[in-house]
Amino acid sequence: MTNNTELSVEQAKVLEEEQQLLLLVKQGLLMLAAEDKESNISNLQLENIIELRDSLADTLPEDVPAVMAQMERMVLLHSQQDSHNSASGYNLDTPYFAHIRLSENNRVRDLLIGNQNCFSTHLPCPIVDWKNAPISQIFYRYREGEEYVEDIGERELEGELITRRMLLIENGNLMRISWPGGVLEDLASEQGGSNKWHLVSQKTPRLESGQEKTLDE
Repeated sequence: MTNNTELSVEQAKVLEEEQQLLLLVKQGLLMLAAEDKESNISNLQLENIIELRDSLADTLPEDVPAVMAQMERMVLLHSQQDSHNSASGYNLDTPYFAHIRLSENNRVRDLLIGNQNCFSTHLPCPIVDWKNAPISQIFYRYREGEEYVEDIGERELEGELITRRMLLIENGNLMRISWPGGVLEDLASEQGGSNKWHLVSQKTPRLESGQEKTLDE
């Protein structure tokens, strides 16, 4: 799927993990949108969308974007036919901007941070709203590898922030990953071609109140 130029084993692993995660999230959001339109989508049309989703497992990496685009077109076609219940509530272009992994009581869980809450079994992990979800405070207050203690609602959560990554997703495509190991960018748009990932910086930016800042370690 990618042409990774001079990436270390760790960097390539981070890139592959985030690309796969985004693919699963987009699949899940498309299925959610399809279910929301189920009353206006025939059984055959819904089966076609599910068949496309399932075919991704056997699809060549270079053909995955085309299959995803076909799924999106099928869902959006029916969304446009029902202006009172649009699927635009699911942000396919920029579904989230951060990925954290928490270790609590010998349990590891992933959370994505975006501009809206989305909890569904179709998703690999929940998306929480950075403005309203108290658990998103962990992303802003702690660095990767740090232990945290936070009062979330009526519970006290204690654990370790084992993964903390900022992500730039544009038009449904992963463009940048920032974490303590550095900053990876897809420079394809600048150099021509597709998917040319490079390590462009060892400094890690942090998002605070919707702004990107450089974090001096």
